Amino acid sequence: MGVQSHETESGLVISSGESRDFTLGIDVSDIPDLFQTLTFTLVGLGKKYSFSGLSTLRVKETDRIAAVCSQLNKVRVQSRFLADDVLFFDASDLKTDGTVIFESFDDHRMAMSAAVISTVM
Repeated sequence: MGVQSHETESGLVISSGESRDFTLGIDVSDIPDLFQTLTFTLVGLGKKYSFSGLSTLRVKETDRIAAVCSQLNKVRVQSRFLADDVLFFDASDLKTDGTVIFESFDDHRMAMSAAVISTVM
């Protein structure tokens, strides 16, 4: 995925490393609770990616698909369904200037996941 990490005296440093132009596909059928965190992490890296196995995400604390898409719209991340169960994101035009306020929808995973992207905003 082009991610590099190394330890320093003050902690772990994670960076996007070398640029790779590819689209990553992830099936979250067995790990639906990671959908939001993976999405915001890949957005922060400016990646193009798709998720499948999304059937349970609309019936969690919130409709997590709608919530993620609406919040990523705030930073110019394009999302669209390629099929009934395949959602594509393009974060190559990520907006990284100015203040962005993400909504949590009273869903703790939304709040924690949005915090991930704050490291590059």
